[in-house]
Amino acid sequence: ELLNLPYRSDRDLSEDDFAAMAKALAAKGPQGVILTGIHEGPYIGNFIYDQGKMSWVRAKKVGGDRSGTGDVFTAIVSASVVRGESLEQAVQKASDFICRVMAYTEELDLPHNAGLAFEEYLTTLR
Repeated sequence: ELLNLPYRSDRDLSEDDFAAMAKALAAKGPQGVILTGIHEGPYIGNFIYDQGKMSWVRAKKVGGDRSGTGDVFTAIVSASVVRGESLEQAVQKASDFICRVMAYTEELDLPHNAGLAFEEYLTTLR
């Protein structure tokens, strides 16, 4: 809705489509844009547009959708950028963290609406 485009599944979009969307969003004010949760077979991708530079961060899919995953991802990216890391570094850190925590959460067999069991991994964020 931010761009007044009809909904299309990420499976129906090309890299050019992601680039066009990210550029259009950046034109509205932010210097950096992250398009998250892009399904790519056994991977989840994050498309990054940072002041004209485009890149991808991909991670192996672990488990299903869980409440709070986006909140944790956003918190890590925001804190990392404030600390001076590049947007790509911040997304990589958040993606790696979510992957580790998802594997642990799946091991615990927690219900999907219980969110992520991330507390034991907070000290790994530096």
